[in-house]
Amino acid sequence: MDLSRFNLVAEKLVAGDELSELDISELSSTTNLLQLGALADERRRRESGPRVTFVRVFEVAVNEELDNQKIPDTAGEVRIIGCPGSIDNAVREVQRIVSLSGQIPVTGFRLEDLVSLCANEPGRFEGLLSKLKRNGLARLSEVSVDSEIDSVWIKRCVETGILINSAVIQDTVLPTDIVANRIKGWNHDYGIQAFSPLPRKLKLEPTTGYKDLHRVALARVLVDNIPSIQIDWRLYGPKLAQVALAFGANDLDRVSPFDTLENGRRRGPLEEIKKNILAASLEPVQRNCRFELTPINSS
Repeated sequence: MDLSRFNLVAEKLVAGDELSELDISELSSTTNLLQLGALADERRRRESGPRVTFVRVFEVAVNEELDNQKIPDTAGEVRIIGCPGSIDNAVREVQRIVSLSGQIPVTGFRLEDLVSLCANEPGRFEGLLSKLKRNGLARLSEVSVDSEIDSVWIKRCVETGILINSAVIQDTVLPTDIVANRIKGWNHDYGIQAFSPLPRKLKLEPTTGYKDLHRVALARVLVDNIPSIQIDWRLYGPKLAQVALAFGANDLDRVSPFDTLENGRRRGPLEEIKKNILAASLEPVQRNCRFELTPINSS
């Protein structure tokens, strides 16, 4: 894809015109990462300016023993991890964690896991969502795009009043352009705030930064109905996360809520993420699980 074609695609993006299948195919196959990254960075800056949001997450596994002394007040989200064994267990877990989390909002579960618990029955699913909301669940954590979940279930979440925070990829089997096209079929009103284009399941062989950044940049260029392109800070680390900010990413998930000072104050999680974002000439902004902006605080 030569420079003139890149410029034509860039003009389409600025004008808000739909990209053709040829445009998408050429962007997906290009080996010119810098040009693709420039398109993605321009789109991110146009849509969200210099702001990069991050959330500090305290995770608790389903059925994990916990007391409220273990939940730091620096967290912006308490996230329930894992699949409950039954509908009743899901409700009990939300009741238990909400009772311990104080003012920190609680999220949890994958959409496809809850649909499976309800045996794909709409009435049972909507009843479960209503119970979870009534007992204090703020949002569902995620939906896996590569699970091929029918978007009708996302719509039912919206109708019940429990939105889904992130669209994620569990594996790398699906190319980014196919995943992005699937997401583009979702309605803006579904309220999903972030798309995480890097897979949650890491391969045994080491990933290359080139492929990761290509996926991030392509996601930012192609996905226009979800505000944030998200990087998992805990999974991919500060170095890749920082570089990804120059390739279209604008949200960092799963930052540690613990301000340990064992390596010195400047090496604590909060100071490190602020430093990395500022070093990319961007503005660090803390948020909670509802994507509401909150003051940056430390323990």
